[in-house]
Amino acid sequence: ARSGHLYYDIKDDRNVLACTTWKGQVAGLSVVPEEGLEVIVTGRLTAFGAQSKYNMNVEEVAVAGQGALMAQEVFLDVAVDETGDDGGSDPDETPDRRNYADLSVDDAEHIIGGAIFAGDLDPSHPIGFGYNDRFIALHRNMTETLEWPEDDPFAVVVQYAEEPLLSGYASARRQQEIGGTPAVVAQRVGSGAVVLFADNPNFRATFRGTERMFLNAIFYARLISAPSGEY
Repeated sequence: ARSGHLYYDIKDDRNVLACTTWKGQVAGLSVVPEEGLEVIVTGRLTAFGAQSKYNMNVEEVAVAGQGALMAQEVFLDVAVDETGDDGGSDPDETPDRRNYADLSVDDAEHIIGGAIFAGDLDPSHPIGFGYNDRFIALHRNMTETLEWPEDDPFAVVVQYAEEPLLSGYASARRQQEIGGTPAVVAQRVGSGAVVLFADNPNFRATFRGTERMFLNAIFYARLISAPSGEY
């Protein structure tokens, strides 16, 4: 994509999974995905429950097996022979050059100074006690995201909407990164519980939408149970 992000699908003989690698992650890939290349990918799976969709944020790509690696080398050799392109930088590509006067504005492009995001809340969860509606508006002024919890499909109390921005400013890149990720995660760990908030639920004591969840985390965390079934 022109944004620098990679959008692609991986598939076997029966299934197809949509994948995304963000611009800042591309440089860390050992192999850039190519059509027809057999690969093993590592990353974080995100579920968009409202649309029954899954997407993997791929952080690493490896060629699957020695035979595939040799095939890739042959493919690249043939591509160089046919096109004369050795895979280096495009001599016709114009370097990114900007006016110094725009520095402060361009630096702030992907900063979230304060925005309202939409989320889907599970009111049946102990941390969701007292809420009646699945829709919830969440204050957001951070760019970090929470990891999707492993082996506990009940741990995500609130998930950001796929198109999360309700009010304020957040760049398209940040909306893509945050959309569909957990906003609140609560899990039983040993004899205690851990509750994670993606942003400050008591921001300046003025945004009331998530204050109740903070109090629920204090008083009702002991009611959280760990799943024991196979999921």
